[in-house]
Amino acid sequence: MYTQETENGEDKMSRVIHAITTPVIPQWNRELLFKILDNIHDVVLVIDTDTTIVYVNEVYARRLGVPATKVLGRRLDRIEPNSSTINCLKTGMPSQGREYVESLNIEVVSNTFPLYHDERIVGAVSIFRNVTKGAGLNQELISDRERVPMENPYNMKEITSRLEKELIVSALGNYNNNRTQAMKALGISRRAFYDKLRKYGIEDRDKEMS
Repeated sequence: MYTQETENGEDKMSRVIHAITTPVIPQWNRELLFKILDNIHDVVLVIDTDTTIVYVNEVYARRLGVPATKVLGRRLDRIEPNSSTINCLKTGMPSQGREYVESLNIEVVSNTFPLYHDERIVGAVSIFRNVTKGAGLNQELISDRERVPMENPYNMKEITSRLEKELIVSALGNYNNNRTQAMKALGISRRAFYDKLRKYGIEDRDKEMS
């Protein structure tokens, strides 16, 4: 740990930073912190005092399917006016719990806290995870795809199977695990739909998630 001192008029304030520096990491800078945030598995979102979204990590786009460029610079109070992040900004009180994100039609578990600079609030941070029923399957599939490379990237059978499985899981997630709506959206028969659930082990995994 080390102490950082800042000037405030004639007074000097010091605060303890829970980190150390070494010859390999001589200082903690913004680039290093962004790299850390981009490798967190949960979504990280930061707003400033007028609720403008000033930062989202790479997981935001990967987990929610919304490009970062579509939200950066936009005001959260115009996208999600009832967000706990905005309430945290107004009250200065951190919070954690479950909430519904209307703009994305998902349910999340979030942890929000205010950002202070010179003893005044300059923004708020929200760290959250999508817990919508069926989303866990979708995220598990994404993780599997990122973690397990295909033996032959030109194998059409393997590519088709992975894509088919992803489409089914995505449809279930989008329709809150309503199988009738999912199979209609996929345009396949009931028998074919349930055959594919068994083929890809989606039915068993779904029971584990519930």
